[in-house]
Amino acid sequence: ELEKSYLVLILRYLEEDLETLNNRGCGSSYHSCGVFWSERTTDFIDVAYRVLKEHPKSAAILEHVADYFASGLQDKPAAIKVLQKGLKRKLLTDNGKRRLVNLLISAGRHGDSLAPLKSLLKVHPTDSSLHAQMVQVLGKTKGKKAAAAHLKKARKQLTRAGLWSEGVAAMLAGHALQGGLYEAAEELYVEAIVIFRRNHGQSASGSGTLARYYRNQAVVRSRLGRTVAAVESAA
Repeated sequence: ELEKSYLVLILRYLEEDLETLNNRGCGSSYHSCGVFWSERTTDFIDVAYRVLKEHPKSAAILEHVADYFASGLQDKPAAIKVLQKGLKRKLLTDNGKRRLVNLLISAGRHGDSLAPLKSLLKVHPTDSSLHAQMVQVLGKTKGKKAAAAHLKKARKQLTRAGLWSEGVAAMLAGHALQGGLYEAAEELYVEAIVIFRRNHGQSASGSGTLARYYRNQAVVRSRLGRTVAAVESAA
């Protein structure tokens, strides 16, 4: 009887959290805490879907419930389904679309991420992180030629907007690497290293950031079969 009363209380708190957009992030209905009540996972899922059903036009609640699935229940496939339904109904905000793209890429579902990513880039044409993701996604889905073409376009847009920097070059390099554009990735890492050294002078040596660039450059060179150069970068 005590357990039943406690469950009713937990479910009430969860429903309140989801409807009021509260991010309690802890408690028996959240995996992020060490007290997650796994035996009642089905009950927590039922509450989440009931909240969605009761608020069919609320983008905020839909995205909040998706976050609960992804983080609270550690069920990213369910979070993707919720966000995809929101996308189909044209309900997602840009933040919701970004969350969907991130989840899809993380799950290796690059093809499914292409449409929401294109939609975001139309609204945010100078967002370097979106361009970086597009390079990776195109490399995984449309091939290196399409990815390289987008990389060239992205560089032109970002440079024209005055947004090209060491950090942007390094970020694009990382995604180019993930997309299979090894030559382009190496060139971008070289550029990031040059800019970093120029900006930091003598203090560049010993930098964790610079060391990370060299490590990543070594990975690229090894993929290109340049073993000696890879060893030099990693040293």
